[in-house]
Amino acid sequence: MQSKMTRRSLLFVSSLGLLAGAINAHAATGARVFLQAWNPLTIDQAPPIPLLDHPSLVSDTLQEIWTQQRPKICQRLRLEMGVGGAARGETLHDITCLLD
Repeated sequence: MQSKMTRRSLLFVSSLGLLAGAINAHAATGARVFLQAWNPLTIDQAPPIPLLDHPSLVSDTLQEIWTQQRPKICQRLRLEMGVGGAARGETLHDITCLLD
């Protein structure tokens, strides 16, 4: 009598490419998650099942977070740079922060 062994595993494949995304701001970065059922008796008969295939999930999420946090970052930069004597003994004023 043959025993049937089945193993399931999640394969997570991601093309984060954050450095590439920083160089090319228009490049979409996504994520893919597959479920691979494995049976040693039928190795070639179990194709991976896609659970998630979102071509811009990572870049969309980062863009959303950046849009929310940008004003807070600018405010903090203005506060830090506006401290008396912060620029080699000089005090900066009328600081404009533009973060793209």
